[in-house]
Amino acid sequence: MKNQFGPKTDAVQKVIHRLAHDLGAPLRHTYGFTSLLLKNYQDQLGEDAQGWLAHISESTEKTQKMLAGLSMYGDVFNCSQSADVSPLAEVWEGVLAEHAALIEQKQAVIEVRGLPVMDVVYRHWNMLLSALLKNSLVYQPNGQKPYVRLDWLFCEHNNLNLNVQDNGIGVEKKFHSELTGIFRRFDFEEKHPDGMGMGLALCERVLEYYKGNIVFGDSDLGGLSVNCIVPKGKLVLY
Repeated sequence: MKNQFGPKTDAVQKVIHRLAHDLGAPLRHTYGFTSLLLKNYQDQLGEDAQGWLAHISESTEKTQKMLAGLSMYGDVFNCSQSADVSPLAEVWEGVLAEHAALIEQKQAVIEVRGLPVMDVVYRHWNMLLSALLKNSLVYQPNGQKPYVRLDWLFCEHNNLNLNVQDNGIGVEKKFHSELTGIFRRFDFEEKHPDGMGMGLALCERVLEYYKGNIVFGDSDLGGLSVNCIVPKGKLVLY
């Protein structure tokens, strides 16, 4: 498929795919052989050796997830708007099912207001909504029940504004411009190892595809407010 975003975007995608391909195989081998050593020779290894192998295994698995995220980032612009189109409500239900265990574990409350009736590219909007929801669920003070509110609004020039707010740990305004950096993590996130610093980068990437943008602010719920703005001309509304 010819890339509609030009040669620069095409070159970036090729670099990303080459990295994911060339690093993926040795990482799988490292993870596989380390797991075999721990499984078959654990009784013959000292405590230090077991710890070292466990650390190698954990680090390799984390790097594999980072490569998978990078590959997803590169694939966003490879998808045509005619591919895998689904109703937005169906995409949202899929996102809720994907995170059902985490929602139940944290006893989260999720409120959705004004969900529009429209068809969307499933992969794009699943990626966007999944990342936004997971961020709101994960980045919470210890022991707090997450409250997440999604408002779907039509704002200036009738553009669609998806506003996601939560009662999480929030982010200081001085860091807002850095939130969409690839693998960008902050010191205050060390207590939340489930994140890998890719979710909001993916959100921005998807919105770029639709000529939209992402804006951050402080939530009136106490956490972060994320505004995802998409031009109406890029949507299929009913």
